[in-house]
Amino acid sequence: MEKKIPKNTVKRLSVYLRCLNKLQEDGIENVSSSEFGELIGINPAQIRKDLSYFGEFVRQGLGDNIEKLKNGIKKIIGLNETQNIILIGVGNLGKAILNYNVITKRGFSIIAAFDKDPEMIGKIINNVGVFDIKKIDQFIAGKNIKCAILTLPPDQIRKTIEKLYQLGIKGFLNFAPISLNLSKDIQIVNVDLSSSLEVLMFYLRNNSE
Repeated sequence: MEKKIPKNTVKRLSVYLRCLNKLQEDGIENVSSSEFGELIGINPAQIRKDLSYFGEFVRQGLGDNIEKLKNGIKKIIGLNETQNIILIGVGNLGKAILNYNVITKRGFSIIAAFDKDPEMIGKIINNVGVFDIKKIDQFIAGKNIKCAILTLPPDQIRKTIEKLYQLGIKGFLNFAPISLNLSKDIQIVNVDLSSSLEVLMFYLRNNSE
């Protein structure tokens, strides 16, 4: 892809897809850019600009087929086929993620979880088996796994990413509050819950004043 896509555009694609899924569930077949923008609170011109990076799916003043729009955005994101992922670290957060069925509905399949705790190894959580982290090399071999969810302590993140990278995994969703300087072809999305709460409290405090 030659154009550099703004990060905020990439984030909004997920919002667009979620709204399109809901419209389709409600039995709606077509939506105009103005209707779509009103539903999600985003200027229709911004929607058209975002999608124009990939080819214009929403045309001003015209109703567009929701199935076509949804499939187009799924293809852009890479969800036109189910994406296999693994989870490392089956503590409380890891268990919660395994039980979060929306992940499967959105085109992802957690095919295995890994931990070092003997009491967790061998368990099945929401149809996902928990395996010994020491055997991850054997499990990954020959499987098309592009990304991993990491719910580990900060001091385990770097070595885990480096190991998985050697096994061919280049995408990581990381829940540990840590900044890393790694290879440029490693993609990491950090989910910092405490930071998000701090931002929320800032807005609450300033709006109240």
